[in-house]
Amino acid sequence: EVRGIVTTLAPAFDRARLCRGTLDTLGLYGVPIGVGTDGGDVQGKHKATAFEDWAHTYMPVKYSESALSLEPGQRLLLRLYREAAPKSLTLVIIAALKDPALFLRDSEKLFVEKTKEVVIMGGVEPWEPGTSGLVTLSPDTAHNNMFDASSS
Repeated sequence: EVRGIVTTLAPAFDRARLCRGTLDTLGLYGVPIGVGTDGGDVQGKHKATAFEDWAHTYMPVKYSESALSLEPGQRLLLRLYREAAPKSLTLVIIAALKDPALFLRDSEKLFVEKTKEVVIMGGVEPWEPGTSGLVTLSPDTAHNNMFDASSS
């Protein structure tokens, strides 16, 4: 069950519109979309034109009701975590780590209480499980880690 999606990497609002259009095309109208941060792309190297041209038939226009229903990513994460049962959420990270790092920083207790597991696409060096059950992960050279190295 997908409970929500937070888009990240500049232009995050346009990526959220693309995500909303994609989910609507799949009939997933009830999945909330949050607009995340620039993902570390502070220079705005990424542009919506990379996907707007081919997705214009299903991507909501900027000032449509659908686009204006998008909510701030951190607010969405907080709401979803507050509503979740203990140890019930799987956080899947397939882009820059800035948004989950900010959420963890600001809501660590809630994150620990409600998170069952974290799945990261690439992004960490191999590790050996410790005897205490706690593992410290180190970022690798995956492209997702390059946007915001301190979050990684």
